Amino acid sequence: MSDEEIEEKKDPDLRLPRQAQHYAQLVAHFVAVKNSNQVAGAMDAHFERLDLSRICAAPSARLSHFPFKSDRTFPAQC
Repeated sequence: MSDEEIEEKKDPDLRLPRQAQHYAQLVAHFVAVKNSNQVAGAMDAHFERLDLSRICAAPSARLSHFPFKSDRTFPAQC
């Protein structure tokens, strides 16, 4: 992976949506394919890496493409 690509992946505006999408894929796999300790562990580890505080830190990463309204109580008061 090039240095430019690595720096692009660190961009908070792009990182949170990408992490959320990957977590959703793990959940879909867990539900559709198998219910195992390994997949459950991967889901837990990935969720811990999701830095939900970035929703406040990066305004454009507020998941605005999802069709729901926020009451601003999750994940933290912004």
